[in-house]
Amino acid sequence: MTIAIFTDTFYPMVNGVVTAILNIAEPFADKGHKVIIVTPNIKSKETYSYPGIIVKKIKSLPAGFYEDFRWTPPNSYSTYKLLKNEKVDIVHFTSPWTTCYLGIKLARALNIPVIGTFHTYISDPSYYEHALKGIIKISEKTPWNYINMYYNKADFITAPSQYTLNDMHENGCNVKGKVISNGIDSKIFDNSNWKDFKEKYQLGNNTVLFFGRIAQEKNLPVLIDGFTKAWEKEKDLQLLIIGEGPLRKSFQKKLRTEPVNKNIIFTGAIPHEDLVKSGVFKACWLCATASKTENQPMTILEAQVNGMVCIGANAKGIPDLIVNNENGLLFSADNSNEISDAILKLYHDDKLYTKFKKNTLELIKKHDITNITLAWEDCYSKVIENYQKGLYEKKDYLHTREILSIFKEFKFDYKALLHKKT
Repeated sequence: MTIAIFTDTFYPMVNGVVTAILNIAEPFADKGHKVIIVTPNIKSKETYSYPGIIVKKIKSLPAGFYEDFRWTPPNSYSTYKLLKNEKVDIVHFTSPWTTCYLGIKLARALNIPVIGTFHTYISDPSYYEHALKGIIKISEKTPWNYINMYYNKADFITAPSQYTLNDMHENGCNVKGKVISNGIDSKIFDNSNWKDFKEKYQLGNNTVLFFGRIAQEKNLPVLIDGFTKAWEKEKDLQLLIIGEGPLRKSFQKKLRTEPVNKNIIFTGAIPHEDLVKSGVFKACWLCATASKTENQPMTILEAQVNGMVCIGANAKGIPDLIVNNENGLLFSADNSNEISDAILKLYHDDKLYTKFKKNTLELIKKHDITNITLAWEDCYSKVIENYQKGLYEKKDYLHTREILSIFKEFKFDYKALLHKKT
């Protein structure tokens, strides 16, 4: 089959969404399917190529409110022509943004089915409040109203976690769907250099790992606070923070005068292709996240496939991966005391840690990329078949006027705007 995946983030950016897309595209191409990835054009020396995958880049401009988002035009004749010439069987969009708007529009023009996958929890206040910068006020329902404009135009939807699929349906999405994991390929990892990694960053035997984007939605202040409380009782604990983002410098500046500073190491960004072969997953003892906005984080999947015990916030999709007291520990969202307790509990209980590690390696098997590829093949095939049989409601494309109607729900805080200017 030939599938066209529309995504608003792709190389040179590397994040969980990009990794999840490649976990579909590359195994599909390996099996002889044809894959087209349509994405905004970003000027960069880094390029992506893979046998059997066509990357179509369309003109784009920075969105301004979030570095990973870019505006793309509502029409692209060259993309339409490409999809038509390649006889695309199905369009798969991955976010409610302008490139995916184009994907829905072209699918309807070409009379082919549409699948939508919900990856990023933009309905969470930590996302939209950051984007709107306090100048625009919206209700909690507004993000869902916007999200549903896109996903209700799909013929079928998927989500990586059961929590997320339920949440979509509870908040106004009326399209049937199923859970398909982001998947993980254990074969891409190599931990043979773990001793070199430990030496490079001067790590001991009790290093807590966080890796990912250093931004507001990751809730790092709470993780750092929880780690600090644990460190005050066990001084050989270390926290390794791998990643880049808008808040890294401010965190480092704030920690500079704190006693715990010498035990918190910021590495900056490590390219994903280097990270998976760096040995970090064997060099570190525990993986932790305090994020409350996760759907199905690739970081946790990557840690778990390497046998790392994980602790995380009991929020959204995290409990789908971290089963409390079975393969890790959950703590209440925003509760740094419980983070400290979880770290210290595993620090002092080797038997429990060993049990969690064993269970982690067993539970991660259901996310193996081979199984997930089969699940996607089955899903695409059934949606294509059902569409051709006329089993789905006939739908129009998403009109620009529908998207613009969301602005009616915006309320401008002029005092906040004046405050920012002064």
